[in-house]
Amino acid sequence: PAPFAPDIAIEVLSPSEGVMEVRGKVREYLSAGSVEVWLLDHSNREVQVHTPTGIRVLQNSDTLETPVLPGFKASVSDLGMNL
Repeated sequence: PAPFAPDIAIEVLSPSEGVMEVRGKVREYLSAGSVEVWLLDHSNREVQVHTPTGIRVLQNSDTLETPVLPGFKASVSDLGMNL
């Protein structure tokens, strides 16, 4: 494990992961100091962006952007969410 929390933590969800397990990971990252946690959910074809103040859910042609990575832009479909 890293000795510090990443600014953005990215998790690719597995069908075998339970909701409580995933929520626990998100809480751990945010509590440790991560600014955002991205959950890539292929089953639902979406990206969930968790922050200390809320959750954004992005789908299909939505664009993933973040102030943490200025200039970064990616369509959810470009991330393979349309598989």
